[in-house]
Amino acid sequence: MKEAFRLMAVQAGYGRRAVGPVCEMDLACGKLHAFIGPNGAGKSTVVRTMMGLQRPLSGSVRIGPDDVHALHAGERAQRVAFVASTPPSASGLTAGEVLGLMPGTVRDHRAALEQLGEAGWWGVRLSELSDGQRQRVMLARAFLQRTPWIVLDEPTAFLDARTRTLLFEHLNGLAEQGIGIVLTTHDLHLLHGQPQLGSVHAFGHVLTPLATGGSVAEWEAAC
Repeated sequence: MKEAFRLMAVQAGYGRRAVGPVCEMDLACGKLHAFIGPNGAGKSTVVRTMMGLQRPLSGSVRIGPDDVHALHAGERAQRVAFVASTPPSASGLTAGEVLGLMPGTVRDHRAALEQLGEAGWWGVRLSELSDGQRQRVMLARAFLQRTPWIVLDEPTAFLDARTRTLLFEHLNGLAEQGIGIVLTTHDLHLLHGQPQLGSVHAFGHVLTPLATGGSVAEWEAAC
């Protein structure tokens, strides 16, 4: 049985400073779940809290029956893959070496790179790739992690138009296989109409669940 991702009265923040609204969500596997809202609304802070990278000021985050913050890092890595909004640039590893850290064969790793990137990047160091190219490598890495959940913080920020479309096609395919996807995004026109879209949450003074079939104008107004 697929495990839901649950945020139970979560207030995210730093130290004693709250960032963003109190979050109450029950996110089902096999769907895309989008967090939208202006910069500084708390989307990335909540995502980091969901990943166990920082503790909530109050409330709890659960995958199935388990508190995310009670899991060891290795246990979390088996349940959730994460791609940050800014790809790493200081790594001395090549794209192939980064993907080689993931499960699977070299053939699997090369296929993942070619799906969202270029075969020629295999032997190129991350530091020699552009921001968008590095982001595509990190997306391939997350997909190779083979987790039931994938969390993406503004995954389209550095991508060109063609790759954004390819990414959403791949995310919908993963959702059809039962994988849960959480993403923060400002790319509302591309998000709109995605077939596996399961929920849209607008971040502001309060968290507002929006209709997945609503218009882009309605989503923008809620932000």
